[in-house]
Amino acid sequence: MNKTLSDFARQYLKRNLVRLEPANHHVFRLMYSHRNMDRPLDDVVDAMSDDKLDWAMTQIKNSLTRLKLEPELPVWQPQ
Repeated sequence: MNKTLSDFARQYLKRNLVRLEPANHHVFRLMYSHRNMDRPLDDVVDAMSDDKLDWAMTQIKNSLTRLKLEPELPVWQPQ
């Protein structure tokens, strides 16, 4: 995955994770930071490998759909 897509995915995850319920945060930490459950969500997302980003985005989108929320897309800022 190239840097632009990786950055977009991480921004998407960060922007939408905060909109979910604490139970969702707990499950996200279990899946992506099970050795450090106290780690802030932004740090969990930053530490994720690129190959996990696509699945994580799908999970977040599905959780938002269950809560009847639309995902917020990050504002793309080319560098």
